[in-house]
Amino acid sequence: MAMWMTQTVPLVLADGGDAGSRSATEWLLGLDRLRLSGETLELGWRFPLPAWVWALMVLVIAALAWLGYRRMIGRAGGRAVLGVTRGLIVLCVAALLAGPMLVLPREHIERDQVLMLVDRSASMTFADVIDPTAAGGRSTREAQLRAALLEHESAWQSIATEHQIHWWTFADAVQPIGSPDDLLEPDGPATAMRSALDVALRRTTGKPISAIVVFSDGRSTEKVGAETLQQLSHRAAQVIAVPLGSPTTPIDTAIGRVDAPQRAFINDNVPVIVHLNRTGDDPDGLMPRGGAMVRLIDQQTQQVLDEEAVGPWDQPVALSASVEAAGPVTWRVVLDAGDDELIRENNTQDIGLTLVDRAIRLLYVEGYPRWDYRFLRSLLVREDSVDASVMLVSSDRAFAAEGDIPLQSVPRVAEDWQPFDVIVVGDVSPDFFGEVSLRHLREHVADRGAGLLYLGGQHAMPTAYVSGALADLLPMRSPSSVSRWPVEVTARPTRAADVLGVLRLQSPFGEPGEMWPAELPTLRWGQSLGALKPAAEVLAMAEPIDEPLLVRMRYGAGQVLYLSTDEIWRWRYEHGELYPQQFWMQVIRLLGRGRIQSEMGAESRLRFDVSHRRASVGDTLVIELDVSDQSLLVAERRAMTAHVREVGGTRSADQSLVLQATDRAGRFRGTWQPRRPGQFDVALDDPMLAELSISRRVEVRRTADETRNPGTDHPLLASLAEATGGRVLAIDKLGQLPQLLPDNARRTAADISESLTTSPLAFGLVLGLLILEWVGRKLMRYA
Repeated sequence: MAMWMTQTVPLVLADGGDAGSRSATEWLLGLDRLRLSGETLELGWRFPLPAWVWALMVLVIAALAWLGYRRMIGRAGGRAVLGVTRGLIVLCVAALLAGPMLVLPREHIERDQVLMLVDRSASMTFADVIDPTAAGGRSTREAQLRAALLEHESAWQSIATEHQIHWWTFADAVQPIGSPDDLLEPDGPATAMRSALDVALRRTTGKPISAIVVFSDGRSTEKVGAETLQQLSHRAAQVIAVPLGSPTTPIDTAIGRVDAPQRAFINDNVPVIVHLNRTGDDPDGLMPRGGAMVRLIDQQTQQVLDEEAVGPWDQPVALSASVEAAGPVTWRVVLDAGDDELIRENNTQDIGLTLVDRAIRLLYVEGYPRWDYRFLRSLLVREDSVDASVMLVSSDRAFAAEGDIPLQSVPRVAEDWQPFDVIVVGDVSPDFFGEVSLRHLREHVADRGAGLLYLGGQHAMPTAYVSGALADLLPMRSPSSVSRWPVEVTARPTRAADVLGVLRLQSPFGEPGEMWPAELPTLRWGQSLGALKPAAEVLAMAEPIDEPLLVRMRYGAGQVLYLSTDEIWRWRYEHGELYPQQFWMQVIRLLGRGRIQSEMGAESRLRFDVSHRRASVGDTLVIELDVSDQSLLVAERRAMTAHVREVGGTRSADQSLVLQATDRAGRFRGTWQPRRPGQFDVALDDPMLAELSISRRVEVRRTADETRNPGTDHPLLASLAEATGGRVLAIDKLGQLPQLLPDNARRTAADISESLTTSPLAFGLVLGLLILEWVGRKLMRYA
């Protein structure tokens, strides 16, 4: 009702006149729009006054009227009538000035909105709801939702009679639907709850909201921030949360990441390292019934190449396999976690690699003919998979050239080091090489990915290399402080060696699956290396003194190994060459493996790398090109071009990249941010290099992959409801929802009124009272 109607007096007027024309009473009241047809009208005022003002006004008017006729001559009765008449005249004038009117009350009601937000993300397909009637005793969150919506269909009809009800679905986007019958299958890759609330508020701008009912498991990729909560509070919009799924997170295991080389040599023991993720409420850390296994399967033959039982969940599983034929292969890693597994889609991952059929180029430089040298030289000469150049330095700094490819001189410049994949430096003085040559060797390891193996000795290695070009490539902090072992030791491989697929010494007479002989001859001489550099990792330990025996360290694109003994030859006792040969070839192949990652055909003339072969949408990937063959660059270039193409996509959808020149000649670098998930090929398309057809494949996942975390987040829903003054409603209590919805309908006055001030009744009443007083005064002879 309008402001001028704040004080009303109910007045019921009725007239039996024709509603199509004004009755006498309606004419008398001056009514044009209103009709006295039995409706309840109210007497209102344009300028309403409090009751005490009217009472005071009546007293003042009565007093003035009495004073006006009190001293006049005449009969008291006549004077009283005239006084009352004058008081009524003044009171009528005052009432007319206050603006009397007849009002027909009318009210416009704008019904409030009830917004139903239904989660359509892929996590709704997880079967974590205890359901004895379902297969396996568990049903999906989606089945739980649909059953509840169908069971409480009458509740939606009840809500629709009092409110306007709107249905929305949300995952990574928000879509309106007509009713629960229109729900599509849940396949959204993410749950953007904040965006869903923002869109719902934005699309109902200016309309009253009763409540926002959220059907979700609570797992959201977006945090509902203070700004969204402030908007909900400003709109007086309560959130009523209906949690779906189990409040406790079911156990799920998944393959998180698989590390494997992109290229390897044929017959190489290729390591495949599987990192597992485990989620769920499992306070006892129990294994699934029957344990869990990880298998490596050849996709072409479906042959199981290797399998390992899962140990502690936070430790990677090391698999390995070898292939005799060269060319590309595809292997599949499969996690078998038992029948209770929640999500099976995240239990497989494919990897691709290329097997290379070429010999490893190796250079071995030794200071004197110690026993390990004699055995290793013979092995390298016999081994068909290695092309070796062996140099034995004599006391007068001359050398004996041996091996498959004898050298005429020690490598001096970068081009001399270029052919070698692996360099073995024995107990030889650095003076034999010269500082310039060693500096080129360091660059060969750092830039071209070559492998370097140090063999500790009693004369020069490592004490003579404390300073100089190779000092940074030694894994110990203080090379000058190495000392001799105090006792004989036995070798024991570490977990790091198992992960890399090395130090697996197998005997045809050993137990199946045994990777290290129970008894190996002891080693009598070796070096205590002291503290190691932070980047160093130990591949083998010397027991019982607990000292590093074989140490590995990454250096640039290559890797370095340091062997602190020269008595591997002792393992020949009682076993012949079986164990020493396996040891040396596994170490050599490990070092050579890094070199061939960027060497296939023309790629031996350059290095083209992408920082991540598996990434998420929005990650920044660094793309680097290092052209070592300057014949590929006919002129000084400040930039090179590349492109990104989705596997199976068209050229028109390519994304162009520019690789800018760096401070180093021949090196170019750029970045790329994937915009969508999928598999992409990053390829060089610069006119100078396009004919080489060099590319790298990258697998891009969504930033918020719903299958990565199967758990619910009911506390998030509870906190959202509490922050907005709402509540959490169990899904089996949905029938109570109509009673819980507040009435926030917007009511607006639309009254119909007509003034009585100018009506014939008002005019006649005032005129009649004036005439009555005038006649009375004549009769009393006052005028």
